[in-house]
Amino acid sequence: MSAFVVNIAHIDTLITAALFLDVDSTMYLPGYPEPDPERPGQYIPHFVNTDTADRYGAILLAENIASVAYRYPDCPRDALPGPIPTPDPAAYTAPMTRRPADPVQVLKAIQSYQYQSCEHPGWATSLAKRFCDALTAKAIRNLPGYADAAWSIADAA
Repeated sequence: MSAFVVNIAHIDTLITAALFLDVDSTMYLPGYPEPDPERPGQYIPHFVNTDTADRYGAILLAENIASVAYRYPDCPRDALPGPIPTPDPAAYTAPMTRRPADPVQVLKAIQSYQYQSCEHPGWATSLAKRFCDALTAKAIRNLPGYADAAWSIADAA
């Protein structure tokens, strides 16, 4: 298995989808708030919204970099597979003017991101994984025909 650091445009696609795919522009992440390692005594909010989008983009990018660095432990950070130089998560700024990608493209981008970010032992319980799970559910609800499909199936077709 190989892994690479995704481009900033990939993170932008995920963050934009989280903000704007549904009518409401806030995405709730299940679970308890996690301590913010960059702000001792504070917690990372449960919600992805315009106030927290930069922070969540940084979290996604940092998780991806951690995964690739775990996969390639002898590789210097600035030489990891992916964009050179490796992007700095602390410098991430979410785009607020982009339109969200088609839900199918968002689902594919989530799968790609997860594949690149699942290499290290902390992935399964990470905030980035919860973000992906919540965004997957949000994108599915936006698929064409989803709203009109039956909620319960009573008879075999």
